[in-house]
Amino acid sequence: CAGCRSGLVQPVRDARLVENPAVVTIVGWSGATEGGGGTGFVVAPGRVVTARHVVATRPAVFLRWGNGRQVAARAVLAEDAPHDLVLLEVDPIESAALAMSDEVPAVGSALTAIGSPNARAQTVTPVVVTGAEKASLEGQHLFRVRGALASGSSGSPVLDAQGRVAGGGAPAALAGASFGIVPARFVAALVPR
Repeated sequence: CAGCRSGLVQPVRDARLVENPAVVTIVGWSGATEGGGGTGFVVAPGRVVTARHVVATRPAVFLRWGNGRQVAARAVLAEDAPHDLVLLEVDPIESAALAMSDEVPAVGSALTAIGSPNARAQTVTPVVVTGAEKASLEGQHLFRVRGALASGSSGSPVLDAQGRVAGGGAPAALAGASFGIVPARFVAALVPR
């Protein structure tokens, strides 16, 4: 990304962000064929958030952890259609949940997306916030980031410097290499307290 080359975005040095056991690869199956996928992240024991469109048309959805363990999603517990988010129920795995940030990151903040583009698990992509949160006419709230997010990043957590979820869901493609990210408070709203 342009911010990476210019030095605006610093490389990730925190190993907790690079190989995070709370981030999973989502694999959809239709019959005997593996279909499209994305990324998800643990928000509570047995609860994983991902992008709604990643699982919406798949009769079977599996979550693959970095250690190779794979489990089937049991059920969809909650949805936020305007923000393309879904909360899945899975068998609890030994994995700490990611903490949520209480604030939308400021313009210029360096963030880290962890995803599974092209089925490459635990891919780390530096992004920089380039636009404040705005609401669309459809009721979708997004803040803008710039970075090289690829197919399979849908459902990725976008983490702040403290490793907290600043946003997530499906990066909405905007002009150029800009993407809209759903703020963490909408992700947190899916999880029962």
